[in-house]
Amino acid sequence: MRRLMQRTLIVSTALFIWINPDIAAAQTTTSCSSSPIRTDALDNPSKHAWAWFLTVMQPAKPITVARGEPDCSKAVGTPGTTSLWETWRLARTEVFLEDGSEPPAWDDTSRYYGHLGAVPEDERSVHERPPQATILIDEETRESVFQNRGGIGETRMNRSTYEFIKENCLFSFDGLSRYSKAVVDGKKPPIIFPTDSVEVKAVWIEFSPSDISKNRHLNYYTAKIDQTTYGLASFHLLTKDVPNWFWATFHHVDSPPNEFELPDTFGRPKQLDGTIWQNYVLGGTQTDFTDPTGQPSILSDTRIEFGFLRSSCITCHASAKGHPEPRRNSDGTLARNSRGTIIASLEGPLQTTDVGLPDAASFRKDDKMFYIQTDFLWSIPFRANEEKSPPPKRCQF
Repeated sequence: MRRLMQRTLIVSTALFIWINPDIAAAQTTTSCSSSPIRTDALDNPSKHAWAWFLTVMQPAKPITVARGEPDCSKAVGTPGTTSLWETWRLARTEVFLEDGSEPPAWDDTSRYYGHLGAVPEDERSVHERPPQATILIDEETRESVFQNRGGIGETRMNRSTYEFIKENCLFSFDGLSRYSKAVVDGKKPPIIFPTDSVEVKAVWIEFSPSDISKNRHLNYYTAKIDQTTYGLASFHLLTKDVPNWFWATFHHVDSPPNEFELPDTFGRPKQLDGTIWQNYVLGGTQTDFTDPTGQPSILSDTRIEFGFLRSSCITCHASAKGHPEPRRNSDGTLARNSRGTIIASLEGPLQTTDVGLPDAASFRKDDKMFYIQTDFLWSIPFRANEEKSPPPKRCQF
């Protein structure tokens, strides 16, 4: 009888559910937001973008405890915490390894090369190296001076995205080529990521000693290494909530103006008030190549799309492709340009327009489908490296 009195009976049409009050109380006190509602991607895209913002900015558990899992005991913006997305796999060094070998299991931290950020007020150095791409701010004009350090932005993948690449042997350029050939030959299905796949691309700004003395960094989400402070300036969010992905871009309020910025029809969530994240705004969302009138849709960020603001995330990424027959040198190695990028990643007819519908001809050769789309992810053809040793047997298709 005592056991029975400690429970609550809830009656719903022909359904009886017993709920432990202690568990119910614990669930109501969690700081984690509810999962984004997939239908909002089309029905209310601004709301959907902010729902994902709350999800990826949720403080994370220590990577040595559980990689890529939220710490629901802490609220978003809690000083000294690291955002969830920063505990995901870093494309440049943790997904596409330098020797083109298969990356380890998701939870394996033995080859961890990432760098984590920390909310201001926490002076611990949690980076292992500076951000992969940063932007300097001119002291006089406050204009951005882009510093390319191996690629535009820091790309991170959640577990679903990472494991799809690993399982399908897309972690090397050779693997991408083999898979592309298998698709052309009808032996493999097209590259289509799972619906819970997410990728984040971020760019940081580097604060000068003068900026620090003037406290210009205090309203940024920051990271510090070797006495240098970096602030998160902009980031793109890609989710597979719809077939052609859901696209959203956020930036700091101090970012230079962007004439192509789109209106936020939902508004920043109230729970971000009073946190470091109240200084970030939604720069726009995208789910299609054109609007209902046929006009090309535009989505860009002043720092990520540095120098080509009149552009479209979805249109650009639609031209990301794999190549069954990449160009090779006489010794059999993949040909590279002066910057070290594998030339094959740019071979074939490219997207001829910056906005609007993709160019169907860019995937064809001799009027036949030849170049295989990597499901909108440029990180594969751009980041994948050449294999230095034979791949696993399952990848030799």
